[in-house]
Amino acid sequence: MSSPRGFRYGLQPVLLTRRWLYERLQRDLGDVNRVLRQHEEVLRRVQRECDAACAEWVALTHAEYRPDEFLRHHGFIARLREEEGRCHDLLRDTRQRRDAIIDELVGVRRALEGIERHRMQMQSEFLRELMNQEYKQVDDNWNARKVQRGMP
Repeated sequence: MSSPRGFRYGLQPVLLTRRWLYERLQRDLGDVNRVLRQHEEVLRRVQRECDAACAEWVALTHAEYRPDEFLRHHGFIARLREEEGRCHDLLRDTRQRRDAIIDELVGVRRALEGIERHRMQMQSEFLRELMNQEYKQVDDNWNARKVQRGMP
């Protein structure tokens, strides 16, 4: 919204700073959501690999197997489970970071809305005062013309 001519809002630097912070937080939230999707995809891939390795391991237990092959599969599955646990930890941390950004974003948005409401109130007050000055000037002109014409 454009400002009327002559209106100066004292909290304009604060308003701009809040807007910039809000926009930065929105970008940060987008970045965190992108990272979160990547972590979720890695977790799905690890879970698929783990499921396939477990199915293969079960097949080995029903067939004739060598102990070294059995141990190798068991170690592979254990490493996949560890990686799955690390993925869950990363997801948890990333979600916490996302939630913190959302909380900050909500707070900044509330503050921004409050400042914008205050600016609109101050602008309305400025316009009201401007109109009062114009009415007074018109009234003064009318009275001056009345006196010049000798009207009571």
